[in-house]
Amino acid sequence: MSNLHKFHRYTGVGSAILVLILSITGLLLNSTDLELDQRFISNSWLLKQYSLGEFPVQSYAASDTIVSKSGRYLYLNNEAVSEMNESLVGSIALQQDILIALPNSLLLISKEGEVIDQLFDYSGLPERPQALMVDTLGLVLLKGQNAVWQSDSNLSAWQQISRKNISWPDAIETPSVLSKEIQRHARTHEISLERMLLDLHSGRLFGKIGETLMSLSAVALIFLALSGVYVWSRRQ
Repeated sequence: MSNLHKFHRYTGVGSAILVLILSITGLLLNSTDLELDQRFISNSWLLKQYSLGEFPVQSYAASDTIVSKSGRYLYLNNEAVSEMNESLVGSIALQQDILIALPNSLLLISKEGEVIDQLFDYSGLPERPQALMVDTLGLVLLKGQNAVWQSDSNLSAWQQISRKNISWPDAIETPSVLSKEIQRHARTHEISLERMLLDLHSGRLFGKIGETLMSLSAVALIFLALSGVYVWSRRQ
């Protein structure tokens, strides 16, 4: 009985830190008002635990605006305007807006970054985009896998054209200063505070060792509950 009491006590002291971590992270994750999924970690040591690789920047010119994609964000110059998982295929400047070609759609946004419309094959887009440009009449030309298409002024109707030897614009090299700024933003907005707390709660933040320790702490809690009831019942 004395040995069980000592083991119960030492187990409680030994697992106290892990229990505190489990309790505090659990409380924070349960607090929806904190909007933890909208907050991100920028601490270099924490980011290092996730072994984040490079964040290449892909850019296209749209008149005086550089449209870029890095990480999970779309950028107009150095401003992140939207989350986006797709890569860029091209971009052009229209009179007031910017038209961006993605692998499966065309995205029309204002120069302030507000999404105006998105066109898919089921909503009038003739083919999946492979390149994009504006002709001398100011009409949008779309390169598909099988044909070249010309839009009307409202992007609501497309007709196939037979033009050949079109010089489609390629991606540009992102200016060094802009590239570093975009990469910094992409890296520090990749891991949300919610994800970090979940990984800390489960121990995944520290790899297999962390997961093992958290599993052992759960086993210790079960032992403490059972041994505590047993010790109390014997004293009674």
